Amino acid sequence: MRLLGGFDPQRIDLMILLTNAVFLAVLLFSVFKMGAILFNQKAGLLAAVLLSFSPKIFGHSRVSLVDLPLTAMVGLSLWCLLKTDNFKFGLVSLFTGVVLMLAQFTRETAAVFIAPPFLYYAFNALSIREYRRQRIFNFTIASLLWLVPALIAYNSRANQGLPDVFWQKTLIPAHDKEPFYYLTGLPVHYLGWLFFFTLLPLMLRYLANIRKRSVFLALWLFVPALVFSLSPNRIARFLIPCLPALFLILSGEMFHSFAAARKRYAAVLICVAAFQYAAFSFYPRAPLFTTVKNDEWGLLCVRRDKDFYSVKELLRVFKNEAAGTDKNNKVMATFDFPFLTALDSRFEIDEMPFFIDLPQAGDGAVTAIAAARRKENWQRALLNADYVLDKTGPLATLDIHKDIAGKLKDFFEKNYHKFGRIAEFKAQDGEIIYVYRRNAS
Repeated sequence: MRLLGGFDPQRIDLMILLTNAVFLAVLLFSVFKMGAILFNQKAGLLAAVLLSFSPKIFGHSRVSLVDLPLTAMVGLSLWCLLKTDNFKFGLVSLFTGVVLMLAQFTRETAAVFIAPPFLYYAFNALSIREYRRQRIFNFTIASLLWLVPALIAYNSRANQGLPDVFWQKTLIPAHDKEPFYYLTGLPVHYLGWLFFFTLLPLMLRYLANIRKRSVFLALWLFVPALVFSLSPNRIARFLIPCLPALFLILSGEMFHSFAAARKRYAAVLICVAAFQYAAFSFYPRAPLFTTVKNDEWGLLCVRRDKDFYSVKELLRVFKNEAAGTDKNNKVMATFDFPFLTALDSRFEIDEMPFFIDLPQAGDGAVTAIAAARRKENWQRALLNADYVLDKTGPLATLDIHKDIAGKLKDFFEKNYHKFGRIAEFKAQDGEIIYVYRRNAS
């Protein structure tokens, strides 16, 4: 953001697209190379092309979430693993360890996708008698580079709660009563209905011959799916790093079973995938193709949060206020604040003397009830705030936030005389957001 010139919608679009383009290129290159090692170059190329048309892959190339980078790093890690030639090559094993470490730091769930194929590959590699000591040494180096930095980082108090959103029943469990959520989501979220039915013969053929197929890819696909299915929190994007395995499996199956009509079948797959991609991009509300909806049309449009422009207006107010103050100002809100994430990203606000302190933040992963867990007196915090945000209309969208937001709203109205309104602007939902500054005592 610094290089691109600050907090501007067009620049942020460019930032998102360029960043994700790098990770998408890494992902597709890794899948192509893995396909060439496991099957042949044509299978690898087909897997990469089909993967690029998955709704979750091209959809997440337009948003600033970590799931696409994680998928790219998982794919790169497993390709590097295959390049070690059963841990025969020391430098490649060393580089693999570094990539594994980077993948783990991309997101803490990386180990769920990497560990099953990694352990299977390592078991087979260390079973080879030739150069066994060398292989054990290289395996150890790669494993230590992967695990030791991660264990040190995740053992800190600040990071110990990271896995909760994936495997513990938080205050907002997602699809906790749908044990087959990921399976039923295959045609909806990961493939799209048209793509799903076109790929169905390959899937059925693979399941009929699964015992003869790659265990490495099967472990990459099925073990994480099972692990995440056991969690009460099930969100479709959690399993995006399994998609490269799925498309490698299906492309390999094409070259195993459909020799006579391979070229025609591949052409049909690519045409269907391209048609579905165009439908997603230019007619984003079409339920036939995908449930992922977009607010704008176009191949390179970026999906923004609906409160994106409200953030820009709020930053404009804060910039004006920052000119006359030199202290660390506390800002609170009486309502569910859905654009906390953009503010907390510190695009510009880290250079201004403001501290955003929101007990009822609207981000489900960092819930409003964090305040209640810490048992802090938010009424006192509100009175001590330098700035308060208030709004018309509903105070919260989630039930768990309504109680806290309602109490804060009532408390603020009783102490309204202690603050003065300095700005107001319209939010995307048509409601008015007011900015108040505490009166000098």
